[in-house]
Amino acid sequence: MSHSCDLPATSETQNGEANKGRPLLVTLLPARNAAADLPGYLENVARFSDAVVALDDGSTDDTFDVLAAHPLVKILLRNPRREDYRGWDDAANRNRLIDAAADLDPQWLISLDADERFDEVDALALREFLQTDAVPGLAYGFRHVPMREDEGHFLPRYWWAYRLFSAAPGQRFPISRLHFVPIPTSIPRHRWVKTSLRIKHLGELTAERRLTRFGKYLEADPDRRYESFYAECLATRSAEELGRWLPRPPSMPVILGDAAPEDIDDPEAGFGQSAPTVSAIIIDSRGEASIDRTIHSVLEQVFEGSIDVIVVTPAGSETVRNVRDAFPSVNVVPLPATVTPGRARNQGLIAAQGHIATFLTPDVELPAGSIAARVEAHRRGCAIVTGTVVNGTTTPAGWASYFLEHGTAFPGLPAEQTIDAGAHGSYTRMPLIEVGGFPESVNLGEEIFANQAIFDRGYTAFRDPRIQVIEHGPRTVFGLLARQFARGRGHGRLVLAQHRYHGGLLREPGLLPSIIRAAPGRLRQLDARVADTSRDLQDVYRRHRRLVAVGAFATVAGEWWEILRPEPGKLAMLLGSPVRDILVGGRGRLALAQLDAVSSRITVWPVPADIKVSVDRKQVSLAEILSLDDTSGARRSLPDVRRAAAEALDVDHLECLVDSRLCLPARSTSADTDERARPLWRALPRQVADTVRTAFEIRRNTLRSTLNPWTTARALRHLGRISAAAEGQ
Repeated sequence: MSHSCDLPATSETQNGEANKGRPLLVTLLPARNAAADLPGYLENVARFSDAVVALDDGSTDDTFDVLAAHPLVKILLRNPRREDYRGWDDAANRNRLIDAAADLDPQWLISLDADERFDEVDALALREFLQTDAVPGLAYGFRHVPMREDEGHFLPRYWWAYRLFSAAPGQRFPISRLHFVPIPTSIPRHRWVKTSLRIKHLGELTAERRLTRFGKYLEADPDRRYESFYAECLATRSAEELGRWLPRPPSMPVILGDAAPEDIDDPEAGFGQSAPTVSAIIIDSRGEASIDRTIHSVLEQVFEGSIDVIVVTPAGSETVRNVRDAFPSVNVVPLPATVTPGRARNQGLIAAQGHIATFLTPDVELPAGSIAARVEAHRRGCAIVTGTVVNGTTTPAGWASYFLEHGTAFPGLPAEQTIDAGAHGSYTRMPLIEVGGFPESVNLGEEIFANQAIFDRGYTAFRDPRIQVIEHGPRTVFGLLARQFARGRGHGRLVLAQHRYHGGLLREPGLLPSIIRAAPGRLRQLDARVADTSRDLQDVYRRHRRLVAVGAFATVAGEWWEILRPEPGKLAMLLGSPVRDILVGGRGRLALAQLDAVSSRITVWPVPADIKVSVDRKQVSLAEILSLDDTSGARRSLPDVRRAAAEALDVDHLECLVDSRLCLPARSTSADTDERARPLWRALPRQVADTVRTAFEIRRNTLRSTLNPWTTARALRHLGRISAAAEGQ
């Protein structure tokens, strides 16, 4: 869409005179019980906003006093004190704010809650955008990113938050009480424009904050009238599944392109004259002597644009000194010797300045014209561009490795959109930054995760046969087997990651047949792909097919070695549930506990015991259902308890554990088990003893649990340790 739409034309001089003395941007803030968030919020808002118009929605803490004392808050409204979130009317609050802001006569208004932030670079870009390119009459949207654990990591999902609009007399927000878009009804949907700016949402940063947020919405919307599923804010992820927050490139444009807001973002947006067109990032994890060949092949590329070269290499390697001496224009990024490929890629991405990022390794070189073809394909609007791979090692082992690793990138394949971008794709930077770059916890296949995350957001990949990469593989049979076994181990780690939370890998139907058919099936797939290539390549494949088969079996062996080798929590991943969500009751308190067998950590945070659920057409609290104070053993049956608790907490899978001996902590806490990193066979004697003791206690009717005895024993031992610590405080 055209950003000028059908707006009346005005000269810059006329605009400047009309806006003289008016605040450029005023922030609208509805807040309740936000005293802890406000100091950081006001410091953040001061970077881009001229004033804050705030409303204290009946807080029971110091929210009003904190706001009243800050000079940035020009207008402060207040609702009568309320003890909870029942009666919360967000539409009424925000319409009061927009009415009050009219007294300041702002040019632009933005709604930003107390648990939301712009990082420093995005904040400066927002201010500059309003001063230069923002068009009155439009509304602008931001990626709303849920941060987890700290402000450097986020849950890999987001939604579009439209918050910024030009002020005009008589504007009103929608009248829906909760969960509406705070854009005035006078700005039609076709004038909503997406930007590349991002909002950090801190409301789900910790387990305690997630639970508080969940309880707030249960109070405000008990009948689920405005949102059907609130439990999503309780979702937990391991550190391996979180995205890493990447800083915004200084040259990144704010407007994502001319596509309509309903359409997929146009990755072509971002080409300009102030930054290099391409950043070639060479990942040298082992200090390869052959890296000079790769650098030369990049620097000799000719195309319409500029290129910067980044070499990411271990800090103590000879590569650092050699590259700096031989190639002064190359940016060397030294890293610790033991970083994962994903971490190395992300560090290169942070150092890059180009609008397109392509990742290479020392065993790769680029023939002439490769970069020019990539740039042309990206300009057609593709987020990921890939091509064909040519074998650079013509020994039998080199050919076998080539066929095994590049079946989707043989020469002769047609130009087409694809969902298999391979390992040598190039990226426009915004989609990569959007998904948090590459996962830093895996040692192989990091590009698979990143590509899939990009595809999940609706971006596309394109294979252009004019883009060629020459790859040099292993020269010996031993090198081939070692390489394929290592790749198999990497695939095994990917499989385990997919079962990190749900477990039950070995209980999947059809698993044994898939093991038996893995290598033969791969060979049949290769046969079919080679049949579509040139006759010369088919002849080479036939000569080396036996060695290709040996390599395929080495890959399968590596995969199953990684899946079956003993590790903490591995048995639960293979046969059980590695992560269990448990509703715990003890001494009149309730808590949610997450027991993680892989990380050997149990996290506990309190649950309001007065949450109501309908039982036999009566509203009953969870505390009453569980009969926490009843020591006679006359409790409801556990299936009923679990169903009622799951309904009350709006979750699908919930275990219960009620033990009157437990003194649950009043605040979020966690503890490591003493079996962290201990071999499984050393942990077995204690686990067996605990299991027998717990089974005996269950028979004596001293506790109630829906968990099996083994898991109950583990949960009780670690909950008991947390309880003891709580009693000692």
